[in-house]
Amino acid sequence: MSADLTAIAARIPLEAFGAGKVEVLDEILADDYVVHVLPAEGTGGAEVLAGLIGRLRSAFPDLAYSVDDVIVSGSTVAMRATASGTQTGQLQSLAPTGKRAKWTEMHFLRFADDRVVEHWGVADEFAALQQLGIAAHTMPAVLDILAGREIRIPDGAKEIVAGYDAYGS
Repeated sequence: MSADLTAIAARIPLEAFGAGKVEVLDEILADDYVVHVLPAEGTGGAEVLAGLIGRLRSAFPDLAYSVDDVIVSGSTVAMRATASGTQTGQLQSLAPTGKRAKWTEMHFLRFADDRVVEHWGVADEFAALQQLGIAAHTMPAVLDILAGREIRIPDGAKEIVAGYDAYGS
């Protein structure tokens, strides 16, 4: 590895997400790049991550990032970043709230030949959605919606609800 992996890794939150310059992804991601960041998990190179960036920037047009901590170990970079923005656009099925949110993200990027080949990431979506005014009891369903998953009602839930309804009457 000849390049500064810290500088390359920081381009993803600062330039691609924060400034909306998705073209930098072609410069830093390998063709066989694999992302493990919901809801964009999969293979496919830059277009996979560019889709997630587009959806997030559409919901938060003023999206901004800072890189708070970076640790490099061999060919892996661990990074803690802070994101913030005002939700003035649709966030999947969530209507714009006009509220500002700030959240922390953790990323691990594996490099080969100075390009990112694999990326694991997790964002504190719970904190962000709370700041947007989303009720805590709706969080499991909201996270399923954000990830594009079907919302499932657990076995027995209908009977429990029917029991509560009977109790209140």
